[in-house]
Amino acid sequence: MHIRFIGFKSIRQLNASVEDNWPDFTQAFEQLPRLELATLNMLIGENGAGKSTVIDMIRALVTPEILPTLARDNPEYGCIPEFCIELEDRRAFLYRFVTSPLDGNFQRIICKMGARMPGGHFEKVEQCLMNRFIPNTGPRRIPRVGRVRVNYLDCARSLENFDAKALEHLNQFPELLTGLIDWKRHAGRRDVPLDGHAITVRDDGVVSTWLDHMAHAEERQLRMPNNVNASAFPSGWKVCAAILHWLTSAEPGSVCLLEEPEVHMHPRLQRKMFEWTLAIAERKRLQLVVSTHSAVLINAASNRNIKIIQAQGVKVVDADITGVLERLGYQASDLLQANCVIWVEGPSDRLYLKAWLHAKDASLKEGTHYAIMFYGGRLFSHLSAEQAPEEDLISLRRLNRNSAIVFDSDRARATAPLTTTKQRLLAEFSCKDGRSLAWVTAGREIENYLDEAAVRASLKALYRHMVRPLGRGRWANLLTYEVDSSASRAKDPDPRRSGNKVDVASHYLRHNAVRLDVLDLQQRLDELCSFIRRNNT
Repeated sequence: MHIRFIGFKSIRQLNASVEDNWPDFTQAFEQLPRLELATLNMLIGENGAGKSTVIDMIRALVTPEILPTLARDNPEYGCIPEFCIELEDRRAFLYRFVTSPLDGNFQRIICKMGARMPGGHFEKVEQCLMNRFIPNTGPRRIPRVGRVRVNYLDCARSLENFDAKALEHLNQFPELLTGLIDWKRHAGRRDVPLDGHAITVRDDGVVSTWLDHMAHAEERQLRMPNNVNASAFPSGWKVCAAILHWLTSAEPGSVCLLEEPEVHMHPRLQRKMFEWTLAIAERKRLQLVVSTHSAVLINAASNRNIKIIQAQGVKVVDADITGVLERLGYQASDLLQANCVIWVEGPSDRLYLKAWLHAKDASLKEGTHYAIMFYGGRLFSHLSAEQAPEEDLISLRRLNRNSAIVFDSDRARATAPLTTTKQRLLAEFSCKDGRSLAWVTAGREIENYLDEAAVRASLKALYRHMVRPLGRGRWANLLTYEVDSSASRAKDPDPRRSGNKVDVASHYLRHNAVRLDVLDLQQRLDELCSFIRRNNT
């Protein structure tokens, strides 16, 4: 039995400001903000962003003992903590939390449970006073929901009661078991085990393994296994084995909640584990909800039919990024796990921006506090900051809600207007929610923030046939120059050339100190640094 959707408000920190108060369960059910679930779901987000809260709401269907942990101590006025879950057979269940008038210390909470059968209306099932911090032993309890199987595995704790027999699942991919023999490479040998396994677990928990030391010892040593206690096996292998054993044991058609499956695992093993997880889920028709911080798993999910859900601290939203990432040429984790993203046209812009940010505030680190991404000039007209842009526009803020954009004005004179696309992007990225920022260069291009004499020196150093520069001033292309065509033996008779942006940027930054007192550069960097700091607090 799978889950169709979850609706919730004021559950821990999620949806804590939804102002409605419907005493009737049916009305409340219809009004709750919903999170639709697919067959395969991945929950991503920072620590404390709400991933476990979503998982715990699902767990509560069959483990009602955790219900008191979901309610807030001090919900906002008019925002009673409650959540609902509808199953694929159209049964629905709603849980509401009310503070006890006799308890001023928030030690206990009143939990009300309602249920709706397919085609019917909600009816109250149970109401009881539950302890929030100590086990509940009273006679009245919230019942478990029947005809639904919910399995839960927290991989950070999966080794506490590890079943050694689970290690035999690793025989499915011996090529990843460094140090153990892959018998498939020894086909035809008489001493190959009949089952072809590299790992065999005895009843007493001792594991017999065949080590791969053919290059260092005589072949006869392959005939004898090495016995090792299961506790001595690599932690990553054991976590991987525990996951596969847990999934294999799950009842067909059940819901499986898997928290942080990547713990202790090398990226190669993560990928293989995820492939087998999806294969088992498909074979047994399992509904998967996986929470992760792993870039490897996020990237793998973005290339498959997996719904990626992003917990953002106060709400949970669909990431909905697969097609957009394909067009931009990025991996999912590059964008979803950065605190904020600065979008620039190309790699030379990144070089300048990174140098200027370091000069302005050396404590801000690329990869830790911000990421710089390229959108490419050809895609510029297709970009948008809107969460729900018009068709065929790429929403950069849906990829990362904290997004800044830097682009050239491309004006040839001070009175020249910006293009329609640039005006639209300037307006969209200039909203006052603090989540976006637009920077249009005060000159023609980003190179107009540089020292002109130093740019000319870089051009001369890079292009020995340069006769003279052609671009001068705030509204000129400073990378244009003229060559002596006869001396350069160029096929093109036109002597005008334009320097390679990345080559010039690299040479310029290598040979010149950073200057920030140019045009509006100081002001723009102040705004950008404030934007980065705000989105890292």
